[in-house]
Amino acid sequence: MVPLWSSVKLARPNPHIMHELERIRELSAASPLERRVAHLKSQVLDLIQLGRINEAYEATRRELPDARIFVQPLITWRTMQSTPNATANATLRFLSASLSDTPHPLHGQVFLSGDVFDMKGVFGVPVDVSRQGWTISRMQSLDRIEQERVRHASDSIKTYLASLTVTQE
Repeated sequence: MVPLWSSVKLARPNPHIMHELERIRELSAASPLERRVAHLKSQVLDLIQLGRINEAYEATRRELPDARIFVQPLITWRTMQSTPNATANATLRFLSASLSDTPHPLHGQVFLSGDVFDMKGVFGVPVDVSRQGWTISRMQSLDRIEQERVRHASDSIKTYLASLTVTQE
């Protein structure tokens, strides 16, 4: 998962929200994401182990969105609080978008054949979905650091897949 701050677009530009978005982006850049995720994950796992699920969710809500998105699904997975509802909600969003004449920005798992940064395989990327199908969106406008992170994630996935061995019975 790679947070792509430069791909954030507001449907209705608002100076207050734009300022807040920039403030959050600066806070995010001030401390390494990996460190923030590891700290939050540790905190959340401790709370889950104590059965304090609501506090675990609250701990994630207090964090910046780029760290929160890594850890919040862990709570759901460990406690099975809302996975079926979240899956149904995502499915409905894609169905609604696919019936629309106007493209809707969503994030989806799609098969890439070198379309972006020479990545090949299934990746989660920003897409515009409409009745005409889907297209990759906002990837060309990423800043240098985001491009490096996307390439690193792609390489990590390739390395992981190459390490898997298939056993035949």
